[in-house]
Amino acid sequence: MKHVKVLFIIVFLFFITTTLSAQFQSWSKLMSFNANYASLKGEVTGNTFDGYAFDFTYEHVNSKGDMAGGILIAYLAGHDEDTENERRINYQSIPIYLQGKYLFGSESIMGYLQGGIGLQFSRIELTGPNLLLQDGDSGFALNLGLGGYFFTGEKIFINAAYNFNYLVNSFYQDGMVHMIKVGIGFQSI
Repeated sequence: MKHVKVLFIIVFLFFITTTLSAQFQSWSKLMSFNANYASLKGEVTGNTFDGYAFDFTYEHVNSKGDMAGGILIAYLAGHDEDTENERRINYQSIPIYLQGKYLFGSESIMGYLQGGIGLQFSRIELTGPNLLLQDGDSGFALNLGLGGYFFTGEKIFINAAYNFNYLVNSFYQDGMVHMIKVGIGFQSI
């Protein structure tokens, strides 16, 4: 977690100094690729553990420039250790969301609030001495978050955000996954 905080501070300071001219354009298309730190709670052990995720977002901005809508596709993974029973539990999920964003701020730094609804497909694997169990599941997914776009040029921006995800799936305690993301994005008219 310490490395993630340092990375966010460096990215934030760098892009505050490079975002001097107006870049954001209404009625544009935004596409971003993001890397995420994830915090999950495993139902098998009750432990909270770290994971990672990668996601792709594609969205259209309205003519006023205050709303956007699109799709988010992610891959989420993490593992938990059950030392009492000498086994390892691997979790994987692919959530797919239709999402909307409310945009606010200046043309060089644009904040947003987002919400999404969709489906997710999950897989669990338990491994240990003389043990290999695998199972899959799917269900409902909900995504809420806040973040910002830091435009570095007319077509390139940095995306930084926090997302809360609720996955209806028996593999996660209460279905909660917290994610912090940083990524690069592209804007086209």
